[in-house]
Parts: sequence; C-alpha cells; structure tokens
Amino acid sequence: NSPGKSTKSVKCPYCEKVLKYRHNLKGHIQNQHGAGEPEAPCPICPDKIFKNSASLRDHMSRKHRAEKQATFVQPREIQPREIQPTPEKTGNAALARTQN
Repeated sequence: NSPGKSTKSVKCPYCEKVLKYRHNLKGHIQNQHGAGEPEAPCPICPDKIFKNSASLRDHMSRKHRAEKQATFVQPREIQPREIQPTPEKTGNAALARTQN
C-alpha cells in the first residue's frame, strides 16, 4: 500500500455513495458535488444530468448496457450520385485543353 492510500471503504459526506477506496473520494466529490453546472444529460434517464462526459459514459455503461446493446441504429440511406464523366476519362483530354 502507498502512503495516503487506504484500502478501507469510505462514505461520501455529501451523499450516500460508498467508495471502495479512500483515494477515490476526492475525485467523486469534485465530479459530483463540485462547482459548475452539469452539462452531460443522460439520453435515457430524464432526471440525470452529469458534470462531465466521463461521468455520463460511466453511467451509460453501468445502467444502460442492455439498452445500448438492444438499440439498433438504422443506417442512413446513401443516395447514388450521378458522376459526370470528365474529358480526361472519356478520351477527350485534348479537346478539354483547347476549350480552356
């Protein structure tokens, strides 16, 4: 064990969260209870907004793994575009140079 890093679990003084390691408490307090407006809303939970995208990503992997796997994204339809032949490809390169 490193000095200052306890392996004993600790409870957050601001919420009911219990962290497995004491050294994770500072990051938890900063991310969950620190200054600044939440900016990363969960697209599934209407009442969950996270301080940062990393917290949202953790939430999504823990709480919505099944929804994520069940979600099928319909691929967008790709419209074929008409390709105009260039004079170089039609064998009229000499004609194209004389017209420019």
